[in-house]
Parts: sequence; C-alpha cells; structure tokens
Amino acid sequence: MYGNTKRWYNNKDLIVEGEKTNFGYDNDLLGTAAAVSKIIVPSKNAFSKYEQILELTRETIKTYDKKNLIVLLAIGLTATVLSYDLADNGFQVIDIGHLDVEYQWYLMQAKKKTPLENRTVNEVSDSQSNKIANYNQFKI
Repeated sequence: MYGNTKRWYNNKDLIVEGEKTNFGYDNDLLGTAAAVSKIIVPSKNAFSKYEQILELTRETIKTYDKKNLIVLLAIGLTATVLSYDLADNGFQVIDIGHLDVEYQWYLMQAKKKTPLENRTVNEVSDSQSNKIANYNQFKI
C-alpha cells in the first residue's frame, strides 16, 4: 500500500498546513515516519502571514537533523514560495498539495470527490473541520 512508502520511512516530517487541513488524519499515509509535527497556519490568506510562517518554520527546522527531516507543505499557493525559500537553504521540501485528500478518497474507493470527516476540502462544499489530529503543533 502506498501509505507505507519508503519516502517517509524513519524520517521526521514537519507539516506546514492550514488550520482546517488535518493532513494525515485518519489514514496511514505518514504511518512509517519516525515522528510528525505540524505548524498550523491560517486556512485563508496564509500569504498575508508569510514572513511569520517562514520564520517559525526556519526556527522549528533548526531543532531537527537536516538529513532526516522532510518538510511537507499543504498551504495552497503560499507553499510554492515557501518551498523555494526553504529548499534554497538546503532542506528537503515537498509541496504536497492535496495528496492526503486524494489518498483518503483512494482508501474509500470514492468514485467522485466527496466530503471527508474532520477536514476542509476546498473541492467539496460540505467539508467538515471539527477535529484536529493529535500531533506536536506550533500555531501562527
């Protein structure tokens, strides 16, 4: 199953995501990671807080061994700029977009885009975001 991909195996993952994204909630996509931490940023207009997001991410990254860290970004268009700025400093960064949502639909064998419990999915109007996954979190 591709949730057990070697890409995450034994690495530490730092996810920078919108406050209603809930990346990794209720699936095994990051199940082989050694640890998962999150930086929670605004779900809308995250770019208006870009300097704060960049600074907090850089400060958080300093506490990890660079070679065992993967930074995953799920913050819309802001991820494009942030991935450049972080990769330019030698970090492994992936603008992961909606991979988690697509993976959840795959697990459900969904034939169309459907709402997902405890997540905001911008492609679906009745999304829910009433539960936050239990990870180490840093919030802007």
